[in-house]
Amino acid sequence: MQKIIFDRKKIIITISIIIGILIIFLFQRGCNKESKFEYKFEKISMGDVIRTISVTGKLEIINPERVLCKVAGFVSKIHVDYNNTVQKGQLLLKIDNPDLDRSINQTKDNNETLKQRLLLTERQYEADKKMFQENLISSSAIKNSEINYNSTKISYKYSEVAYNDLLKQKEDTSVRAPVAGFILSRNIEENVGVVNGTLVFVIAPDLKKMRLIISVDEADIGNVKNGQNVSFTISAYPDKVFSGVITQVRMNPIQVGGLVTYESLVECNNDELLLKPGMTATASILIAKKENVLRVLNQAFLVSPQKIQFNPGKKIVWIKKKSALISRDLDKIDVKAGLVGDMYTEILANITTDDEVLIRIDEIKK
Repeated sequence: MQKIIFDRKKIIITISIIIGILIIFLFQRGCNKESKFEYKFEKISMGDVIRTISVTGKLEIINPERVLCKVAGFVSKIHVDYNNTVQKGQLLLKIDNPDLDRSINQTKDNNETLKQRLLLTERQYEADKKMFQENLISSSAIKNSEINYNSTKISYKYSEVAYNDLLKQKEDTSVRAPVAGFILSRNIEENVGVVNGTLVFVIAPDLKKMRLIISVDEADIGNVKNGQNVSFTISAYPDKVFSGVITQVRMNPIQVGGLVTYESLVECNNDELLLKPGMTATASILIAKKENVLRVLNQAFLVSPQKIQFNPGKKIVWIKKKSALISRDLDKIDVKAGLVGDMYTEILANITTDDEVLIRIDEIKK
């Protein structure tokens, strides 16, 4: 019994010693683990510095022509459909209006009656004037004859105006294309009633020119001007880049929630007819560009091997000493910068293409 207890104590002591050795080993291993740093450099280069603004937008037709009905009635025949190309003056649809036809016939008959009455009253008036000159009728009689003639003449003129107006309405029952173009939408069906002002068609005069309406953030609108180039992509053709030019910067603010934006209009070519109205686009506005200038990656201004106070008004980079034997021998350079672009910054002085600038410090654990 005592031997069993002794063996148990021996086993427990042995296990405790092994655990202690493992703890000491792991502790020492952790203490011996060192962090090292690898410096990444890039050669100062000559190239373009580009500054852009990223925006989103929506495509629309330039100056679409809205075709409206000018008379009431029922659509009896539609002669064109979606996507048809039409010429100016081409018949688009026909409207029937039986009441208008009856009014035209009645007014025409009334016109003929008034025309005959006008001839009679004119003859009577001419005859009465001769009789008055010969003192055969009184002054009141000639006056009444004149009034009757003038009244009939006015009635006839009004009837003629009404008749011509009805004929114009009859002409308007044939709805024709006001411009040549492309039927973008058709908003009517046959045998459906319409009234004056009903929208029946929308015609795009030219699909080879489109307009992109972009929304520019209030923080960027001060840099946006007419004539600036815009490049954009659409989801239908993600690998194709389209281009345009800003033609109008609108000062009317649009507020959604706490975000204020301003609309700008971009005119773009659509020679391949790939762009469709209503498509959304992701665009970049070219704000500034410097070609073939000395430049450095923007990230070079954000990395430092030492703890220093970054001053927004100063541009500091670290370059490898030309006589350096190790990569940690660096010189701190206060550079004079020009255009700050999206990826690169233009350098005006204090470094050359012979210099290598620090752009990243990677930590390597061993």
